[in-house]
Amino acid sequence: MLILALLGRKNHLKMDNFYWNFDPFHKKLSNRPNWGIDKPAATLAYLSATLFMLIIGTTGAFAQSSPGCLAPRPTNWLRADYGVTLNGSNVSSWQDYGTALKNATQGTAINQPAFGATTTNFNPGFIFNGGSQFLNADFTSIYNGQYAIFMSGVYDCATGDRNSIGSVSNAANAGLQFRIYDNSSGGNNPFTDLYECIINSGSYFSQNAAGPGITNGGITGNNCGCFGFSHLTYGGLTTSGLDLELIRSGATTGTLHDATVTTPISGTATNYIGRHLTSNYFAGTINEIITFNRQLNATEIDQVLSYLAVKYGRMFPRNYLSGTGTTIWDRTLNTGFNNDIAGIGREDCQDLYQKQSISEFNTQNYVIMGNGNTITTSNLANTSTFTNGAYLLWGDNRGADSYTAINSGTQVWNKVWRVQETNTVGSVRVAVPQSIVALPSGFNNMYLLVTPGNNPSVPYASLIKVPVTATTLFGLPFWVADYDFTTGQYFTFGVENCVAGTNAPTLSANTVSITCPTVTVDLSSLTASNKPSGTVLEFHTATPVSSANLISTPGAYDPSTATSTVYAVFYDAAVGCYSPTTSVTVNTDVPCITAPAPQTALTLEAKSGNAATQLSPTGGTTPYVYTNGSGDPLCVQPVAATAGYLPNSSNLTINSSTGAYTYTAPATPGVYYFCVKVCDSNNPARCKVAAYTVTVTCRAGNTAPALSATTITNTCPTQTVNLTSITASNKPTGTNLTFHTGTPASNANKISNPSAYIPTGCTVYAAFNDGPGNCYSPTTAISVNLTLCVGAGTINCAKTQIYSAPTAGTAQQLVLVVELNVTTLGSFPISVSGSGFSAVAGYPNLVATATGTKQYSIPVNYDGSALGTLTFTIGSAGSCSVDLTTVAPKNGICNIISLDNCTPVQASPILK
Repeated sequence: MLILALLGRKNHLKMDNFYWNFDPFHKKLSNRPNWGIDKPAATLAYLSATLFMLIIGTTGAFAQSSPGCLAPRPTNWLRADYGVTLNGSNVSSWQDYGTALKNATQGTAINQPAFGATTTNFNPGFIFNGGSQFLNADFTSIYNGQYAIFMSGVYDCATGDRNSIGSVSNAANAGLQFRIYDNSSGGNNPFTDLYECIINSGSYFSQNAAGPGITNGGITGNNCGCFGFSHLTYGGLTTSGLDLELIRSGATTGTLHDATVTTPISGTATNYIGRHLTSNYFAGTINEIITFNRQLNATEIDQVLSYLAVKYGRMFPRNYLSGTGTTIWDRTLNTGFNNDIAGIGREDCQDLYQKQSISEFNTQNYVIMGNGNTITTSNLANTSTFTNGAYLLWGDNRGADSYTAINSGTQVWNKVWRVQETNTVGSVRVAVPQSIVALPSGFNNMYLLVTPGNNPSVPYASLIKVPVTATTLFGLPFWVADYDFTTGQYFTFGVENCVAGTNAPTLSANTVSITCPTVTVDLSSLTASNKPSGTVLEFHTATPVSSANLISTPGAYDPSTATSTVYAVFYDAAVGCYSPTTSVTVNTDVPCITAPAPQTALTLEAKSGNAATQLSPTGGTTPYVYTNGSGDPLCVQPVAATAGYLPNSSNLTINSSTGAYTYTAPATPGVYYFCVKVCDSNNPARCKVAAYTVTVTCRAGNTAPALSATTITNTCPTQTVNLTSITASNKPTGTNLTFHTGTPASNANKISNPSAYIPTGCTVYAAFNDGPGNCYSPTTAISVNLTLCVGAGTINCAKTQIYSAPTAGTAQQLVLVVELNVTTLGSFPISVSGSGFSAVAGYPNLVATATGTKQYSIPVNYDGSALGTLTFTIGSAGSCSVDLTTVAPKNGICNIISLDNCTPVQASPILK
């Protein structure tokens, strides 16, 4: 199938100084001599980005897509919105995205067609001048068998009456042309030449001669221009062999049949786009060429033509189909509105993504719609998105372009449009030129009027009124409004001479709150300082405002059944019109609750309570629902709750129906908090959150132990004290009495073995300890008196050493290492004499705290005297003497004198 989109708006792209002229409204607007806007900077940026995409287009984007979503894919698919290589502002190569991969090229600059960025329905095209411009092509992939050739377009019939869109020349098909043939002034029979596509010019489109037209090969003549679709098939749908179908924009019938033809295209041929052999050059615009090397059935044909109809704003005389065969415009369903049809849609299987459209059919359609509330310079520049498979199409009733008065202050446009939506497109921007849909003198408001449903016969007061905004598009003044249509809705435009004015109400307050326990608010308490005379201040639940969303009882408005935002507006009852709106926020955080009392708990204490009783909720709808408010925005940490929210280990549980709750106090003292959320059962969004504080204290209490004794002394021969012999008369339940070497009591200074405490100081401290909570009470001091007991044992003189070996003449402090077998714990007075040795001050005794053989290190002084006999006594353990001159030092890390020949001296009874 060969589809030629020959699209003819007055759009011209001039690359050297970057401008284009845009004529979106044909005859209605063409009496303006110049629609163009020179945009050297902004346009350059847009075109640079756009042309970059065109030049680098790759086949990867089209590997799976096909016009009409058909399979097998097209043999040739050339489209002006991708894969175009430019030589300045002219086209030197056109990439083929079909399976044949046959690019169309022109290497001679003078023969290259011009590139137009927005020639048709915001899409680009190639502009041929009718005199020298053409592209070399290759359509041989459809020869020697069945094929389908589709065409759609507009051409400049003033240039001549035989305008070849393309041609082949060979022995079997001499002079074969795909032509637009103008017979408006007589001439050859339009069906004389085999395979030619004839579109009767002037029948469906009339271009004002004063209009700007398409420069370098566009529509410039009066009542001239072939505008529409056609397709040509061999091996066709009927037994006639050739079915030549002309699909013309606005035609009441969809088919015309030529004579039977049974000869396929064959032989060696030369193919062109834009001319026949060396003559009959085409004048006009080409946007897209598609071929299939097989015959298509009727549904497939309609799917492809629907694709082009949506993309290029074409009219189509049958139902519009999506690529999957879904009816996206039903002519029976839309009876009376099958005029000037246009649409937007996305369908990835045919790479259709038309984001904004206007009907290209005639002078009577001027509505532009853009997806995502956006209308830009071109479809490629529109960056909005919507869902794959979604379409929105619209058509009008051909009503007059004039107003009809509803009353003295209201007029409604006579032309009405109907929409059909497939899947969900979302909100769109609707635009009409101010030069056509003008604001009459004496009127101050214009609206887009939309029926609330699919019934067009609704009173004016029930219409949805969307205020329009004045803006500039393409350098022209437009009205625009944004709306999310649903299928079957009707729309038009209306104007009002409204005393409500154009200013929104200036209210005494923009927030109202429910007064507990009442669940309603008094909106009528709000006043407006700028209310125009003859209007009333109304409140509505939605915008755009209408009688359908009027709040009928503003003095007792219940937001639980509607919304927490309402809209104030001035209403002119005589005209039935409104001012702009001012939003009012309604605080709906009911039910009301009382502040909960602070709670106290001991560490790890089990606690319970009832939020229903403690909070006494009122207002709203019962029964209330109670939940843990942790993480809710309304759950605010009290300043005093420095310890944070109750930990998970507390296992807070709340009964959603009764409000009863339980938790276990944390093990660590501090001020904690938790939140209970109370909600209206009828409206889960209406809630209050209460923050409880819990002061957790240590079970050990704040009182120091009252002890049975505050002094303790060891009992000889034991050198330790038994602190556990001391008791406390005021010990709290669940605590232990502990002893510590410092105060305040802590784990770090806790005495680990209080029953056999070896005193390290003269004072210890008693405290109560909450074991699981790891906390302590204040302390009570205990004085520890240590009685030194007389110890008993035996010195092993042979194992005695002096470290290090003394050096005669050198005074130094040494260590006397003594092995002592202790049989009785206690104190052993130390005596050292002879050879200049003496005990070090502060070490008068050796205290043995354990029985058995132990080594003890005793510091001694040596004054450097001549060495001789050394004698030392260790209490009742006896004495040892040695002649140091007879003992040689032993080598070690340092020299040591070992008193191997030391003679024990029997202890006297006095030392015992």
